[in-house]
Order: sequence, then structure tokens, then C-alpha cells
Amino acid sequence: MLESKSALNLAVVVLLIACTNAYATCTPNISNTSNSSTSTLTSSTSGDCVENSGTITTSGDSGFGINSSGATSTNTNSGTITTSGNYGYGIKSTGATSANTNSGTITTSGYAGLGMHSTGASSTNTNSGSITTSGNMAMGFIP
Repeated sequence: MLESKSALNLAVVVLLIACTNAYATCTPNISNTSNSSTSTLTSSTSGDCVENSGTITTSGDSGFGINSSGATSTNTNSGTITTSGNYGYGIKSTGATSANTNSGTITTSGYAGLGMHSTGASSTNTNSGSITTSGNMAMGFIP
């Protein structure tokens, strides 16, 4: 009986660790630490970890700070993302499972500009930073 309890307790601990780490901080394989980037951080590979700790500035329609489409992805902004133009998004993810986190600053201007947007069935948006949007149909985030 003692062996069965130990095995059950171990299984519970393993499950708790797996659930706790589902959206844990990952080691970025796509990142920006520059303070003068005009490029979008783009990922289409499942399991990618995308991080901005620098500055990203985009202009024109459909400009994105971080844009990921892999089946699973972790997107983190602790820097500054500024977009201007219609449909400009700070962080956009279209994978089935994604975790978007902003502890930095996201500013969008233009029609339908969004701070964070995820379309996955099991996606989360977490904001402890600043999101500022302006323009018709502009929003902070859509889960």
C-alpha cells in the first residue's frame, strides 16, 4: 500500500509541475534587444519563444511588433512596441495555444489597432505593463 501511495504522490507532483510550467518563461529563440528596430519579430514554428526587450517601431498598415503563427508559442514584451497605421498590433498570435505577456509598453495608433490579440483556442493575454491605443475600433487586447 505504501508503494502505491508513493507512486500516486509522484504522479500528482509531476502533473502539478507540468501544469505550472505550461506557460513558464522560456529561453527566447527569436528576440530583439536593440533600441532601434523597425522589424517585426515573426515566428511560424510551433514551440517558438519570441521576446522583445528592446524597441520595435513599425508604420504602415498591418504593422506588427510580434507576430506568431506556430501551433504553440510564447510571446513576451518587456520593452517598447509602437505601431502606426491601420490594423497595427503590438503582439498578434494565431496559433492554437499561445501565451502573450506584456510587462513593457505597447502603443498603437490607427484604425483597429490592437495592443495584444490572440485567436487560438487556448490562448492567454497577460498585461502588467502599459497599453495605449488610439483610432476607431482600437482596443487594448482581445483574447
